[in-house]
Amino acid sequence: MLSNIIQAQVFYDKTSSSEVLSIEGGAVWDLSSNGDFVYNNNGSNFQNRALIYSTSAYQSEDGFKLTIEYTTESIEDVVSHNFSFGLISDETNLSSYLGFNPFRANESVYSIGANLTTNEDATARGLNFTNGNERVTLDESGSRTQFGEGGITKVTIEIGIGGYWSYRINDIYEDSGVLLEGFDLSKNYHVAVYGQSNNGKSIQSITLEKRYALGERAVNLRGTWNSEILVDLLDDRIKNLKTLNRLGVSFTNGAVLSAEHKVPHKLFDRLSGGDVVAPSWGDLNSDTPDNDNMLADILKIKAAGFNVKAYTNSENFVGTNADYLQPFVDSWKEYCDTDPEVQAFINSQPYHTGIWNRTTEQYEDATATYPNRKYMFCYAEYFLKDYALRYGEHFDSWIFDDGATMEQNGDNATSGVVEEQRIYQAYANAVHAGNPDIAIAFNNGRSTVNYKDYPFAHAVRFEDFTFGHAFGGNNNHAEKINGNQFNLNYRHITRMTETNGLVHAGGNWDWDDKIVGNFHSKLSTTAWKYGPNQAWEQADFNQWNLEAIQAGGSMTWGGSFNRAETAIYDWVYVLLEGLDDYLVQYGNPGAPNWARQHTVLPPAHIGIPYHHVLVEGVDLWDPEGDEITEVIALGNFPSWLKITKKSPGEWTFSGTPTETNETTHTFSLQASDASGVRTREVNLLVDEELEADPIAIKASSNTNYGLNNKAVMISDVYTAPDGYATFRVSMDVTPPSNKAVISGISGGTSTQNSWGLGDGTDANMDDIFTGSDHEWVESINNLQIVDFNANGGDLTEDHFTLSFKAITIVNAQSTNDFVSLKFDQTVVDLGKLGNQTQQIDLNSVSSINEITEFSLGTGNDSSTNKWSVEEILISLNIVVGDLSNSTIASEKNQTFKVYPNPTSHIINFNIPIHSVEVINTSGKVVKTNPNLTQSIKILDLSSGVYIIKGITELGATVVKKIVKNTN
Repeated sequence: MLSNIIQAQVFYDKTSSSEVLSIEGGAVWDLSSNGDFVYNNNGSNFQNRALIYSTSAYQSEDGFKLTIEYTTESIEDVVSHNFSFGLISDETNLSSYLGFNPFRANESVYSIGANLTTNEDATARGLNFTNGNERVTLDESGSRTQFGEGGITKVTIEIGIGGYWSYRINDIYEDSGVLLEGFDLSKNYHVAVYGQSNNGKSIQSITLEKRYALGERAVNLRGTWNSEILVDLLDDRIKNLKTLNRLGVSFTNGAVLSAEHKVPHKLFDRLSGGDVVAPSWGDLNSDTPDNDNMLADILKIKAAGFNVKAYTNSENFVGTNADYLQPFVDSWKEYCDTDPEVQAFINSQPYHTGIWNRTTEQYEDATATYPNRKYMFCYAEYFLKDYALRYGEHFDSWIFDDGATMEQNGDNATSGVVEEQRIYQAYANAVHAGNPDIAIAFNNGRSTVNYKDYPFAHAVRFEDFTFGHAFGGNNNHAEKINGNQFNLNYRHITRMTETNGLVHAGGNWDWDDKIVGNFHSKLSTTAWKYGPNQAWEQADFNQWNLEAIQAGGSMTWGGSFNRAETAIYDWVYVLLEGLDDYLVQYGNPGAPNWARQHTVLPPAHIGIPYHHVLVEGVDLWDPEGDEITEVIALGNFPSWLKITKKSPGEWTFSGTPTETNETTHTFSLQASDASGVRTREVNLLVDEELEADPIAIKASSNTNYGLNNKAVMISDVYTAPDGYATFRVSMDVTPPSNKAVISGISGGTSTQNSWGLGDGTDANMDDIFTGSDHEWVESINNLQIVDFNANGGDLTEDHFTLSFKAITIVNAQSTNDFVSLKFDQTVVDLGKLGNQTQQIDLNSVSSINEITEFSLGTGNDSSTNKWSVEEILISLNIVVGDLSNSTIASEKNQTFKVYPNPTSHIINFNIPIHSVEVINTSGKVVKTNPNLTQSIKILDLSSGVYIIKGITELGATVVKKIVKNTN
């Protein structure tokens, strides 16, 4: 409801004032005509070096985010080649600096930065910290990805409270962690870039920003409400709620079932008892689970225009568990206690087993008191981080239930002391490994009446909004008579209205002043999910939500659906729709409102006319019912896109995409009325190539088309790639003389649609092809578009061309089952079929790209050569003017192509590229080749999906997805 936009505070960029220090030999950083800083060694002396640094120094109690784009010819040890960048405390006078690499070799400075090269110390390539006395390598790069060479590479470094650090290379997470002594955020820091020796290095961009303060990540939650309706129950009535912003997905169950996980993880498959705890991963050599229902649920929510919130119960494997879960819990703890890698992790920080002593200011071992403490950190590192890396890009918020688990294992939830809240920090850091923008909340219950922020619990140092758990547990939160839960819970709302939604504002702590207030309750009088009876009166429900939302707070509502999780209770629809109608009118008065959290634009396709309609009352509305006079695009929208008001309350998006490569356009839509304007940021994907699914044509079930009659077979109704036009495709099958095309079940894998040739006299032989009868069809041809309807789009029948793609053979059970095909006058004998059901690619076996006619028949005269045709697949090509999806694909492939794909041994490239990286789906670089090449071997990789990334001889970065099959 509010304008939920927060602008990052930028301290420094390339336009800011900088100084260049030539340390020795006249080496300099020159500002080129295109705005790059280019290193010039001014000679071959390997000790020549230069520093460029910001004139000003900057301080932030919240920490920093430094983003730098660079190029370099090499990251190896080449003639004392050094290249590094980061932050240096202004305690060092950089104008008179005489040392060597301040992010590797010089330990007298106070700095944190990335060292890209291996000169003199290969272990120092990565992220380093120097405290004035010693250098600490926080991470040796290459565990997930590596600094690039030969093209532009982006590096993002973050440091924050509690010693937090992280860095990403080309937006791929490399590593993060905690520096025990912490970073001194009271100091002032210069941005600095160091170069030495080899000329081959330059800087394309530099940006230093303030890192998020607590609460700033949660700005998108302000003025919103959220439902915990299950994704499987997401129907049109929920999707049509215009003011609803967010739905959730759960990684775990709760209470005594907290160890039960809903998302696969390889450790569940590898450890004893895991089969009853979570869904199976499947192929452990793959980087993705065989069945990723979590991702499917997430994408379903996003496609409906909602944001996605994640839920995890903090008890995980350390709480009281149901008996059937205990075997895995035991094997998990044994694994943590015996695995060398996990043991090294546990021993890497004293707070993994110790708690803070305020007197000695040291961590003291507390294993005897808190034996499960180490397992909490292990869960964050090995489960939570993995989940965040896999799915985090899709979430805007993440809540952790039962925050008391942190206290039960040695943390202090009310002190506000970082050193006493390390479990909280570990969980937040794990989430931010996957997405540093995710807002986090922990359920630490409620406070007492004496606390200034009552009823909200004390804030912890690593959360952005309140969990805001209601009074009343599984009882009626709206009860007004006996326990008066209504009045107790209403204090959450009044606290929001008193503080403009920032419920911890004021008081002794400044760091919690921006944390956003959220109230978390349920709709029913009993159970959170399944309660069958309505708790709230409509008027109260409307008013509470309105007050909280207009104050800038957030509301979350649990339930309610039947225990079988198959249906939402009718009264829930009525209650939520009543709220939606109320907020539509009163929630955000004035200018037009945009529906839900996102306006989802369907993808466009290069060369294909685009068509989409925004509808008033569905996608946007005016609270007072005034006329919406205009909807326009602002910013970097594609030049071909036109928005036209063709009828009252409807705006048509149209045009033909002219891009040559896949592009995502991010721009704004602005809706206007007499009261003013409101904007909505949108994304429009223009696909690089149109990948229309093949169209299947089957025979009608159990049908005799008649002796000597042409069988006309017609597909189901298909929707064109523009999302509007619908059509079917027909083809003709001409039988030989005195035969008929007949469909029906003939055994094996055949169905009622499987067809063959017969004369109608033998039910056992009529619907198969028989070798002893030398059965061949005369022809299969005459592909046509039928029953075409543009449905308001711009496509016509003339835009389509059709060709035969593949044929599926069924009931091939004999060693004598042979199929032959004929293209024009050329016969292709395929030989013995390998399976009862086999799909034959017609383009491959014929070497013909566009097949418009063929025939098929038996490849020998054996009486046991018997099989049927299940379906024929048709390729759809769309032609608009001189551009088609096939020519688009051809032009694209001339630019960069990989083959074969899928493959099991080697990937070839049609053009030479260098700096080749093979990246798995978790973002880890698993194979590299810095040299110019046209292939890379992948025999040693596990099967699964990978990304090939490289740089052409012209300096362009190219990316392709490949599939690695089993060897």
